[in-house]
Amino acid sequence: MIKIKIYTGIISLCIILFQGCCSSKSISNNMSNNSPQQNFVMPLPRGVIETTITINEVWSNEQNNFCKAAINIVHKTGGGIRPIAENTFYTFRVEDELFEQLENKLGKTIKCRVVEVNNLVNNISNKYKIISILKK
Repeated sequence: MIKIKIYTGIISLCIILFQGCCSSKSISNNMSNNSPQQNFVMPLPRGVIETTITINEVWSNEQNNFCKAAINIVHKTGGGIRPIAENTFYTFRVEDELFEQLENKLGKTIKCRVVEVNNLVNNISNKYKIISILKK
């Protein structure tokens, strides 16, 4: 009778330990699915600003396209670029492939990426250029 109680106790203890091992494995599997690598957000490249702007004016001359816009929010900044102030107006250079998109967004708010232009090389008075339009 005592042997049966001992065997029953040992079997019960083994079952409890086995269940504990199984449940901790499923927890660790769930934790590995939320690893920091999956939640990692890529930093912006050096010299890039991610910002939300409102397009006020779009024009072009013989050489370049331009856009005057109000800076609403500066979301992220890559290193090595002069800060851009919120609630101010800037004139941006615009690449040909983005010019038509900006014309269609006149008066609207967009999220975009901007880089600083080296004025000495390009001999242009404005400092920043819109390089991409992002989805909100």
